[in-house]
Amino acid sequence: MLFRSGRDLDRGSVAILKKILPGDYVVHIDHGIGIFKGVVSKGNEEYLEIDYAKEERLFVPLKTAGKVSKYIGAGKRKPVLTGLNSGVWKRISNRAKEDIENIAKELLQIYALRKIMETKPILKSSKDISEYWKFAESFEFSDTEDQYLATKHIEGDLSQSKPMDRLIVGDVGFGKTEISMRAAFAVVNSGYQVAILAPTTVLVNQHLKVFKERFKKYPFNIQSLSRINSKKEREEILKDLSKGKIDILIGTHSIISKEVIFKNLGLIVIDEEQKFGVKQKEALKRSRVNSHVLSMTATPIPRTLNMALMGVRDITVLAIPPYGRKNIKNEFHLFDWDKITACIKRELTRGGQVYFLHNRISNINFVREE
Repeated sequence: MLFRSGRDLDRGSVAILKKILPGDYVVHIDHGIGIFKGVVSKGNEEYLEIDYAKEERLFVPLKTAGKVSKYIGAGKRKPVLTGLNSGVWKRISNRAKEDIENIAKELLQIYALRKIMETKPILKSSKDISEYWKFAESFEFSDTEDQYLATKHIEGDLSQSKPMDRLIVGDVGFGKTEISMRAAFAVVNSGYQVAILAPTTVLVNQHLKVFKERFKKYPFNIQSLSRINSKKEREEILKDLSKGKIDILIGTHSIISKEVIFKNLGLIVIDEEQKFGVKQKEALKRSRVNSHVLSMTATPIPRTLNMALMGVRDITVLAIPPYGRKNIKNEFHLFDWDKITACIKRELTRGGQVYFLHNRISNINFVREE
């Protein structure tokens, strides 16, 4: 392979330079975490200048810039800079590789155990199946072909003596929640409990409202558990849950905690599964290996897709939009308040709603004022 000199390289073609600015934290695969200072010229070459701990400095030729990536870390704490010759980065890398291998082994053990685990079928009689379809047909809208197929998939899964592990993929508004409510109905109608795991309190409240409306003709007890519950409410919910008085519990990651004990859990529904960590999702499966699991997402992560393609998990795709729904129209423009104002007024005039997404908390109040 023939490398051109850094001087001949077009900076615009160097991928990392499209993602970082001077002052950003970066990670070099061989040397660890440093601060990007800029691009400097030395002789006929151009280099990325990176500062490390103890005022050490590294110059990375543009032709090897592929070894550098932007630092992405959890939380707001600033990362600790690595020393170039301290050996710390090597120890960190080795420990990370070991952790990844341990998580992978644990995942394989969980899925292997679920594959051989026997469980009682949820839909065990023609009466159960008939009531399941009666609930599905009471949906206020007509099913698309994909929604009908997903309902058949759920029926098949819950009729077997193996725990279900199905992923429902579909865009917003394509019916994922309705499919999950059909699965939940089948489970609670057979005397088991259902846990609905959502990433935010807002989504928990939204699900609570939708579930209660959908199940209003049935005597099932549906509750939610999140940070907005008072201590007294939380204690009462946990007590009722352990006694089997709550049929469906909707909550954030708090329902993963050890103090949350189900009397007879039959189904775990994970909404927006890509927003939960590997350990969070698998903690539920590990503690309730014989429970059915239904995950939903509009944007499946590579690990999830890979597992589905390998046959470790089943997948159902909702690709057909609901009847009467128009295709989403995306437009990209330079920032222009007049354009934004026109779009908002047009939406409000037709009685619609507007969702304005802003990426900086520091000046979000200015945007609100505008």
